Amino acid sequence: MSDILEQINASLANINNLAATFYKSILTTEEACKFTGLPMSSILKKTSAQEITHYKAGNKVYFKKDDLERWMLKNRIATKEELNSSADTYISINKR
Repeated sequence: MSDILEQINASLANINNLAATFYKSILTTEEACKFTGLPMSSILKKTSAQEITHYKAGNKVYFKKDDLERWMLKNRIATKEELNSSADTYISINKR
């Protein structure tokens, strides 16, 4: 029974941490990992390579949630319908 209570308490603590991250606009590195689903090593490599916009205050690194969302969504893949529509438009404009 004690193991079950420990698991429930750990789950509740995890839910509280995730909920707190949901409402924040500025995230720590650990929170950025949870938000993006990336491991710490990937976040650190991407900040070091300046691939992700980040902010430094002393030894701490912070991320704006909006910046992370833009970074995660920057390589949009068009649907087949969108590609076909673009192709049709291009053909109709560029007829010779």
